Amino acid sequence: MTKIDRENPMIRVSSDVQFDMVNKPIHYMLIPEKEVEVIDVIRVTLTDEQFKGYCKGNMIKYLLRDKLDADEDVSKAGAYIKFYEGELDE
Repeated sequence: MTKIDRENPMIRVSSDVQFDMVNKPIHYMLIPEKEVEVIDVIRVTLTDEQFKGYCKGNMIKYLLRDKLDADEDVSKAGAYIKFYEGELDE
């Protein structure tokens, strides 16, 4: 069983898998042991053009939403910029 420490965004599930709320959020992990995330399924389901559109929409969403946690939202937008540009793992 995984314990989530809300005070610390880094969550350790096992010695091999680490999560953080921006780059590896636990709530989007489908198979933690293999580090398969929802974004991986979306990427292989869409064409490259569709995936870029999805990423662009998420960039806009995180930059425009209410700023309850502005730093985290800007970081999430930055992660989608990297997905968009193909800089994150494929």
